[in-house]
Amino acid sequence: MCEPGATGGGMVRRLPDMRSYIEELDRLGELCRVDRPLARAAVALGLPPDSHGGALVAAIAAALDRDPIPPVPVPKAPFQQNIRLGGDIDLTALPAPIVRCRDGGRSLNTYGLTIVRTPDGGWTDWSIDGMLPRGRNQLTGTFGADQHLGMIHREWRELGDPMPLAIALGVEPALPLLAGGLPAPAGIDEAEIAGAYFGTGIEIVACRTVDLQVPASAEIVIEGLVDPAAPLLTVTAIAHRDNAIATTVAALPPCEGDHLGWGIPHAAQTLHDLTGAGFPVTGVWVPPESGAHWMAVGLDTRWRSGPRWRGTPARRMCEHIGRAVFATKSGMDLPKLLVVEDDIDITDLRELVWAFATRCHPAHGNLHVGDERRAAARIVHNCLRPDSAWGSDGFADRWPSHRVVQDHPRSADRP
Repeated sequence: MCEPGATGGGMVRRLPDMRSYIEELDRLGELCRVDRPLARAAVALGLPPDSHGGALVAAIAAALDRDPIPPVPVPKAPFQQNIRLGGDIDLTALPAPIVRCRDGGRSLNTYGLTIVRTPDGGWTDWSIDGMLPRGRNQLTGTFGADQHLGMIHREWRELGDPMPLAIALGVEPALPLLAGGLPAPAGIDEAEIAGAYFGTGIEIVACRTVDLQVPASAEIVIEGLVDPAAPLLTVTAIAHRDNAIATTVAALPPCEGDHLGWGIPHAAQTLHDLTGAGFPVTGVWVPPESGAHWMAVGLDTRWRSGPRWRGTPARRMCEHIGRAVFATKSGMDLPKLLVVEDDIDITDLRELVWAFATRCHPAHGNLHVGDERRAAARIVHNCLRPDSAWGSDGFADRWPSHRVVQDHPRSADRP
């Protein structure tokens, strides 16, 4: 059921569909380990379950550095076993749970793919967008103006035409991370990034009632047309495998799959963007314990000795990084950025909290960076070592390499 793929770090074990993913998790003893969401994400990406969080981020970032590989059309797919049209369409027959107690209704597509294309056919976007069923054949959702779904819907609205849209549920497990959750720039086809990650194009198959293609690995596919004036989808077809699997994820208290599904690809895109801009960055991480509200950027500890940044105060470096991150789609909804040096393992919450507590000065360690688009401030926490203390001990140097605990004699045994 598995086939090889390639990342910048070597071979991965690609799981081509949701069923092989479940089988692999079961084989590894990870299927019911709700306390190890990072392991499930690693397996989804074809990496060992004990992979370091930084390895997952680096693997996706490496794919962003390679040439894109377009998807490969195939004539048929297993989800075409059952096709419902016209009066047979019934969204209420699909498993759509109430994810959170204050939601406006039952949710579909919290961990599938929404697929749309610009009217000129030049850009196909794959994203994750939760939608609420309205009766048997309609779905509604939020098409944010800053989100790719909203941008493409606006183009169709300007033409006065309905927008074709497809939802693919239960796709191969890497796609929500490589495509759905990746904050790629507008105009970039996420399917081609997923192809670059595996070294081969993602198989896609044509929809039946709209001019779109969806991943052939999908368990369930919903097709329809979106009203040009409102985010309301009228469903024109539902196709599904026998005994289909519908995936869902909830933004519950950390750590949950939702936090990693958002955090890992956002960290990867940010790592790609910052290194491409010449920043001496060695890693980026979104701690899932923060509910995806923190992003940590790790700098090479030698950054002050490089020709470009020599003489740059730590505060100024943090300001440069903050403005670069908050100007991208990755940082659009990010409220807090921590900048540290890579003597700190940014994926280890203990070390990150230690750096925040001991290196971020309460008087001058916090920088508010305005966001003109939203008239709101974002904050950068300067957790770099002070300029006057460059070269001082890091986290690991503060403690002995091993600890010896010697029991004291009980008071009754003391002389």
